Amino acid sequence: MREAAEMTRTVETRVCELETLLASSLTRDPLISGDRHPVGEYLESVLRASPYPTGFPVDRKARHLPDSSLLTVEWWLPPPEIVPANRLYKYVKAHDVVRPTARPLSARRRIYKQVIAQIAVRTLREVFAADLDRLITTVVFNGLVQAVDAINGRRFERCLIALRASRAQLAALMLDEPGFDALDCVRRYFGARISPRPEELAPVEPVRATVRRGAPSETCGGR
Repeated sequence: MREAAEMTRTVETRVCELETLLASSLTRDPLISGDRHPVGEYLESVLRASPYPTGFPVDRKARHLPDSSLLTVEWWLPPPEIVPANRLYKYVKAHDVVRPTARPLSARRRIYKQVIAQIAVRTLREVFAADLDRLITTVVFNGLVQAVDAINGRRFERCLIALRASRAQLAALMLDEPGFDALDCVRRYFGARISPRPEELAPVEPVRATVRRGAPSETCGGR
């Protein structure tokens, strides 16, 4: 019985950790260094220094497009398996065993979408907060996941969330409001593309950024 309770607490703690990725970062300012040039390398170092729970990849890339105020961010996401497959554990006295109760697929999918939405919003906040010279006005964010093809053993990448956001858009948000929902925000406010079935690694089109005549423009294309 005690073992089942401890296992359940471990799962609940993990889920709470995943569901508060954004809220837990609001009381912590991004790591800001004195050397802020070049801006792309500096902001990439800020994102890499941002602490995340165990099991999250540390690969994050930021690129400042020349002669523009646009930053592109590629953020490697944790796999959908980061969400615990079981909801709780029960001790069955008659058989003297601990049996798990599975978390429904719909719940695992919802939690994972919340995770990647929080990562996106948190990244926007960290970029704009660390850009003290206000050189960046727009961020293109593509959240990628790496996996291995079971058929041929080759690694591949899929984009599971993609969006474009401006400094002014982020500034209008009340991120510390208890009712704030990161998933609703990225969908309805930023118009993000989010994988409908992330557990299957169903991809979305990443947002691409190119510079033409000194001005950034976003285009969509496969990866």
